[in-house]
Amino acid sequence: MSEQYSSLVNKAQSILSHPIDRGLYLLSLRGFGSNSGEEWETQKMSDPEFLGRVMELNERLEEIETYEEWKQFRDENDVELKELQM
Repeated sequence: MSEQYSSLVNKAQSILSHPIDRGLYLLSLRGFGSNSGEEWETQKMSDPEFLGRVMELNERLEEIETYEEWKQFRDENDVELKELQM
C-alpha cells in the first residue's frame, strides 16, 4: 500500500514540477482530456475569436516601451488568465 502511495506522490511531483506537464494536467481537469495537449490546441487554433485575441495581445506587446506599460500589460493579462481558468 505504501509503495502505491509513494508511486503516486512521485508521479504528482514530477507532473507539478514541469510547467508544460502541469499545464496539460490542468487542461485535462477542465475537460480537454488529451495528455498530449493536441485536442486543446486544435480547439483553440480553430477559434477565430481566440486567434484574434492572441494577435491583439502580440501587437500590444510590440508597442510596449516602458516598464510601467509592461507591468500594466502583465497585470491585465494575469486577470484574463485567471478568468480563463475558471
